Amino acid sequence: MRWRRWNSRLPDPGAGVSRVPLGRLVEDQVVAVRAAVAELRVDLGAVHDARVALRRLRATLTVFRPVLADLPPELGTDLRWFARQLAATRDAEVAGERLGGRLEAAEERAAAVVLADHLACWADEAAAAAGAALADERTDLLLLALGRLHLQVPTAPQIYLDLEIRRLAMRTLDDLCADLPAALATDLPPGRRARLLHDQRKQVKVARAVTGVLDVAAEQRSGLDKAMRSVQELLGEHHDAVVAREWMTLVAIREPATADLVRRLRREERAGMVAVEEKLVPAVDRLVARAGAIRTAT
Repeated sequence: MRWRRWNSRLPDPGAGVSRVPLGRLVEDQVVAVRAAVAELRVDLGAVHDARVALRRLRATLTVFRPVLADLPPELGTDLRWFARQLAATRDAEVAGERLGGRLEAAEERAAAVVLADHLACWADEAAAAAGAALADERTDLLLLALGRLHLQVPTAPQIYLDLEIRRLAMRTLDDLCADLPAALATDLPPGRRARLLHDQRKQVKVARAVTGVLDVAAEQRSGLDKAMRSVQELLGEHHDAVVAREWMTLVAIREPATADLVRRLRREERAGMVAVEEKLVPAVDRLVARAGAIRTAT
């Protein structure tokens, strides 16, 4: 059945509708970003928490931009820039976790040592790039801008504003439920499917960040978030395998002696990707069902 797009009806303006806590959500996310950056300057091992905080704030500001006044136009660009500076650190960390043990146990010792050395260099270079970004004046200006951020909700009858906020959140969820099944189509080439699933990984993170404003029962909210988290974790596992495969391919091009080991490890990662894709089908079905129940109740 084709996923129906959200189409809300405006009730009687006199009806009682609770205020959507969008302002508080943004304030909490700004505090989380500033705290995460402060922690990151002490310990680069906190890069994952920092990226999560940045992603949630970026998602909220992007989805709800139509109802947020006085939003600095360069803020989204600066948040995206900073998040990108931390991406390589996280990728290197994930690749190390996925490959470290297998490289230690590999029978092809010479090739494994070469791969391990390249993995260590990747981690060092990524950490240096993240450290440079943290020391960059642009990061300081970003933190100052966040500290001065006092978003104003446009003056409008509260009931209509609440409905618009909910409409934007539901549209994000609708898009996710429409696009996820298409990304799992079995007739897609593996490379194309991997790119689409990576896009959906980003989209499900956005949906998780913004659907908290929906005025639904706690049980329904918890069920929806659990379904989205399950899909996000599977998509993350899939993307991590893609990152590891692409990195190993680049190393094998530079170091032909590692080709046999890389070929075997890539096959293992590919088998893992196929297994994840099979698990995604029922997980996506559960998410679509949960979202449908939310849409009916909202």
